[in-house]
Amino acid sequence: LAAMRKAPDSPEVFTNAILFAETCLGSDEDLAFDIFSRLESLIPFQRLAEIPQARKSVEKLRAKFEEAQGLSSAIPITDPTQETSETSEAPMQQDSVSESFKSRLQFLQRNKSKIPLEAKAVLLQRFRRELEYLAESLASESDADWKAWAEEKDLLEAEERDYLFEQYTRTLKADCDEWMRRADSLIKETSEATSESVDFSDLGQRIKIDLDKSVSLFNELSVFANAVPDRMTIVTKEFQDRYVCLERCREWIYNLAANYAVDSFNRDLDNIKKQQKSVKQVLIALAAYDEYRLFPYISLKYNELWKKLFEELKEESDKIEITKRKVLKQLPDTQLSGK
Repeated sequence: LAAMRKAPDSPEVFTNAILFAETCLGSDEDLAFDIFSRLESLIPFQRLAEIPQARKSVEKLRAKFEEAQGLSSAIPITDPTQETSETSEAPMQQDSVSESFKSRLQFLQRNKSKIPLEAKAVLLQRFRRELEYLAESLASESDADWKAWAEEKDLLEAEERDYLFEQYTRTLKADCDEWMRRADSLIKETSEATSESVDFSDLGQRIKIDLDKSVSLFNELSVFANAVPDRMTIVTKEFQDRYVCLERCREWIYNLAANYAVDSFNRDLDNIKKQQKSVKQVLIALAAYDEYRLFPYISLKYNELWKKLFEELKEESDKIEITKRKVLKQLPDTQLSGK
C-alpha cells in the first residue's frame, strides 16, 4: 500500500499489487479489497501503451473479487462497453439492455442485506458505468426511452443513497455518537461548575480537545449529509448544536477562571501593593488573559484591577515589559492563575 502511494507509475508496483490482491482473496478479503479499490486509480499513471492491459488486469481482478463474494452467478453484470460475438453480429436491442439493467438492480434491492458492503460498492460502481453507457446509446431514441432511463437512474441513486447511509452507520456513526455523549457530559459539567468546585485548566483543556476532534468528524459527517440529506439532517443539527454549546462552555470556563483570579487578587490587594515584585507578578498573570474573550461584567472587574496595580509600578522598564506581555499574551514563567 505504501508503494502504491509513493510510486503510482511503477509497472512493478502495479503488477505486484495485482498478484498480492489475488493471493489475499483466499485468506484476507478485506486486505484484498483495500488493494483492489486503489488499483483503478493507478491506471492513468501507467505508460500509455500499457494502459489497455492494465484496465484488463483490473477487470479480471474485479471478476475474481465478485466470484469470491459469491456474486457472479447472482448478479451477472457484464461490461457494456465490451462487444460479444452475439452483439457484433446483430444490433443490440435497447429494451432488452434496459430490462436487464432494471432486473439486476431490483435483485440488488431485494438482496442488499445479504451482500457485503465492500462488494456492494463494486456493484454500484459497475451499475453507474452501465447507466452512463445506456445514456450514450439513447442519444437518438424516443422520449419514452429517456423516461425509462430516468426511472432506472432514480432506482440506482436510491441504492447509492442506501449504500452511503449504511457506510455512515458502519464507519462513522459510533464515533459521532460517542463524541456527542462526551459533549453532553462536558456541557452538564460546565453548567454545574463553580469557582470552588472545578479545575479550570483541566475542564477547559478537555473541552478544547473535544472541539478539535469535532472538526475532522464534522468534515466526514458533511460528506454523508450532502449525499443523504433526508436521513442526516437531524444528526447534523444535533452535532452542530452541541458544537456551538461546547464553544460557549469553553468561553464560560475561561471567564469563570478570570473572575476567580481577579477576586482572589482583589481580596489580597493590600498585601500585593506592599511589594513591587508582587505587583509585577500579578500583572504578569493578568496579562495572560485575553480581554476580548471576557464578558462585560468580568471585563470591567479585570480592567479596574489592572489599572490599580499598573499605577503601582515605579519603573518604566517594568511598565514596558508588562505592556509587552499584555499585547503578546506571553505566559508567565509559572502558571500563576490565582488558584
